[in-house]
Amino acid sequence: MVQLDADRPIRADHQKPGLDRAIGDEAGGTEVLASKPAIGIFGEEDRAIPVDYAVASFKGMFPNGPVVRLPGVGSFLQEDAPEAVASMIELFIQSS
Repeated sequence: MVQLDADRPIRADHQKPGLDRAIGDEAGGTEVLASKPAIGIFGEEDRAIPVDYAVASFKGMFPNGPVVRLPGVGSFLQEDAPEAVASMIELFIQSS
């Protein structure tokens, strides 16, 4: 069991990514979304969402999508490591 905070435990093996709920499975939205290229960039010091949970959720939706974990970076990737994040996104777009 991974603790998000003292009041809200979550399971590390959670199988249903939040995107499923956001776009709805009824219209096959997750299949369409999952067929698109995606990169997951996560801060290892994120205090809101445990990085292992975030990576598992991302990989559940995009099993072939690359994952980057940034040490020393929290929830606000664009503020904590703007150059690194922008470079990763640019390289990903060029390679997709």
